[in-house]
Amino acid sequence: MRYTYRIGILLLAVLLLCACRPVTRPSAAAAPALDPATTAKIDAIVRQAMTANPIPGFQMCVVKDGQVVYNKGFGLADIAAGRPMTPQSVMILASISKSMTAMAVLRLVEQGKIDLDARVTDYLPYFTMADPRYKGITVRMLLSHRSGMPDTPVYWEEPLEPTLNPLEQAVRDLSDKQLLFAPGADWSYSSYGYSALGAIIAALTGKQYELYMQEEWLTPLGMTHSTFVLGDVDPAQRVAIYGTDDQGNAAPTTSACDERDAPACTLASSCDDLAKWAEFLLNKGEVNGVRLLQPATIDAMWTRLSGTPWYDALGDYYGPLLEGYGLGWYVGEKDGHRSVGHAGGIGGANTQLQLAPDEGLAAIAMSNWLDLDNPTYPASFADFDVLYQLLGIQPQ
Repeated sequence: MRYTYRIGILLLAVLLLCACRPVTRPSAAAAPALDPATTAKIDAIVRQAMTANPIPGFQMCVVKDGQVVYNKGFGLADIAAGRPMTPQSVMILASISKSMTAMAVLRLVEQGKIDLDARVTDYLPYFTMADPRYKGITVRMLLSHRSGMPDTPVYWEEPLEPTLNPLEQAVRDLSDKQLLFAPGADWSYSSYGYSALGAIIAALTGKQYELYMQEEWLTPLGMTHSTFVLGDVDPAQRVAIYGTDDQGNAAPTTSACDERDAPACTLASSCDDLAKWAEFLLNKGEVNGVRLLQPATIDAMWTRLSGTPWYDALGDYYGPLLEGYGLGWYVGEKDGHRSVGHAGGIGGANTQLQLAPDEGLAAIAMSNWLDLDNPTYPASFADFDVLYQLLGIQPQ
């Protein structure tokens, strides 16, 4: 259940003061800043998002040609504690987690351990659904949201079973579910599919999913303050998340994600750490001279396999960025600029990682507020606006 509390007048005053004061701290990869006019425009985009919504805190980072050229925190990471948001503050990323899970699966494909067109039941014999068509679901369908599986509940109906691996529990939760359509016939977003992918990773590597991701991905990428285990986040860096109370003010809330959602939702990270991931992706799968993913694999991730509903929902301005989906990534094009990325959105948090790979450019935005009863996704739209600003695409 989501818990909400009224915020005191004093705390709101602190919030309003801090919301306008960016906090910038140097990152290890920091490069000379953008020109003052461009920096001011990015600042204004963030402030506008925070003014239009009761957002306590915001992070924004920009990577250009392998270096961080902008990284700022705005407002508060935690209202009650009065902690400022910085580019090192750590918060749950929600569905951006899926893109990293996809990378892990595809490296196992490179290693010959997974066949994208093998059936899920080949790797998870206990996987079953009430709809007999489930037997035709392949790994590729899970990655591209073409399996026909429904999405996971916002809050799980059953508590965690301590004697069962959480990812296995998530997969077994499908046993009484029907498919939305025949496998491969259409596109429908499903976090169940990514829980199943995490279960496959664990089964084939012999390691707990979260541990494997830490050892094989987060540590090699230098994402030293990132984790898939929410309980491991340093309390001094943890970002509190917020919804909206009856008066329209920010109110503390709790994440709907637990260990059953880890491959789909529980990656916690900072703007600075996500910049390292973006640099790796823009560098075609190489970090510090070590290749973790082949360029052809990254191209495959970013190849459109299906359309999505988002173009119609978001129109000609934002819609093209989310028009298609590849393997764990949204893909699109705007005014001749190819773009790939992923959003994260749960009650209390909105995050966006968006890249223009042909221009060597990435923009990262994170806000610790989102009201699912009236979602507006301010971090995502601010991120798109920053990317457009840097690409010279005119606002509408």
